[in-house]
Amino acid sequence: MVSRGSAQLPPFARACLLATCLALCAIVYPACRPSVADLTIEEARQLAQEFAVYDLTDASVRGESRDGDRLAVFEVEHEVTRRVEYAVNLSRGRIVWWHDSPGPSAAGATPATDGERVSAEQAIAIVKEVATRALDEDVNAMTWTTPKPSGEGHTVFGRRPAWGDPPRTSGLNPDVSARVSASGRVEYYHQLLPSEAPAEVVITEPQATEVALAHAVELGIPEYDVHLQYVRLVQRGSRAYWDINVTDYAPGKTPTSPSRSVIYEINARTGEIESAGLSGPFGRRGDRRP
Repeated sequence: MVSRGSAQLPPFARACLLATCLALCAIVYPACRPSVADLTIEEARQLAQEFAVYDLTDASVRGESRDGDRLAVFEVEHEVTRRVEYAVNLSRGRIVWWHDSPGPSAAGATPATDGERVSAEQAIAIVKEVATRALDEDVNAMTWTTPKPSGEGHTVFGRRPAWGDPPRTSGLNPDVSARVSASGRVEYYHQLLPSEAPAEVVITEPQATEVALAHAVELGIPEYDVHLQYVRLVQRGSRAYWDINVTDYAPGKTPTSPSRSVIYEINARTGEIESAGLSGPFGRRGDRRP
């Protein structure tokens, strides 16, 4: 790694030193990446500035903690109609998200004309360019999609295949989501940084499913009417959990009356129900939490 003292070297000398370090790393550890020490606030500010369209010199900063990592969130005082924030993961040395969205009073003030409006393909290309700069991963390995446009603009998603043993649908590969305005401005960008190692998984999918179904029946969904909408293994930081949605109507069917559903997070190591989000008319029995 290049030491902080090397910052005093001329730019060309620093570049040569960094190239030498990376070359040695590739020889000794072909698959390694240079480790990143925790960034200082000013280093994080400089990193955020690479993606910001505003000057962050005087931006306020607040600290947050997420999945064991430290974040620095820079907020820009701009127009009252816009929310402008940039977040940097200090522990990983990466930009993780930013918001630059117009407020409700300004969202439809100057709609784009047909000639100015970007296509879904153009929106994907814009987000891929940002992701290429923000991630070391090959973004071309991601599957890029954009749902039907809603209002003025496009929502863009970048996903890579599930990975791990058993495979995680999220958490071991970088995921990207973004909002691109009709005129091509990235108003929202978020990348889920992959965990550095798979978390231990002891509880199998059938075991987690059995826990969720039994609990849903206990909450008041009749046993003959309980259905699984989806089961996914997710990793967040060093924690893996089963994300399970249980409802009182069959998958692919439209409920004919107010439906009841529970979204579970079940610890993949212990089998503990960590959360149970309820929706629908459960009544007093359904108001309980595990």
